[in-house]
Amino acid sequence: MLSVALKFKDVFPRFAEYEPHFHHLPNDEEWAHVESVCTNVISRSDYPTSNLYLIEMFRVKETLDIGALSKNDFIRTMVTNIKEKFDKYLGEFHLVMAIASLLDPRFKMKLVEFSFPTIYSNVEKNIEEMKKALYEMYEEYLEIHDASVREAAMPANGCGGNEVSKTTSLGSGWEAFGEFIKIQIWKDQKSQN
Repeated sequence: MLSVALKFKDVFPRFAEYEPHFHHLPNDEEWAHVESVCTNVISRSDYPTSNLYLIEMFRVKETLDIGALSKNDFIRTMVTNIKEKFDKYLGEFHLVMAIASLLDPRFKMKLVEFSFPTIYSNVEKNIEEMKKALYEMYEEYLEIHDASVREAAMPANGCGGNEVSKTTSLGSGWEAFGEFIKIQIWKDQKSQN
């Protein structure tokens, strides 16, 4: 990425020679900023994963918010235009991005609580929507898991009816735990209403 920044640096002076309306050739300090962005932000990770998107969106939003307050008219105008597009893009709640971060054991709910106030205007509504979706996903997972446990517990000859074998180590314990979780989810949802 740094080599791309250096190539652009060469292109800008050549462009300025041929284009009479081109008035702003970046100075050395501005090129240092470009190189820093290319080195530290864009190329920092070769394999970005979805659990990191939320914190990166937070960093971009925070940077744009600060840039929009710049005393430099050129930078403030440029950043304001970018910020409007970025805010429009993030205006709708990105559930998948939030859940991916939430499922990262390093972050859990704390990253959402930290980043949402900067990224979104309707923080509480978005957090509730995310929690609801997460509970629904978990309930669906439990149903699928319970069905697979019951199927695995069935005798090979098909005898024994629909009852889960009590000797199966997964069957009764996991089902009981699943019921406990469902009750906890129901209680949490009831207390929130």
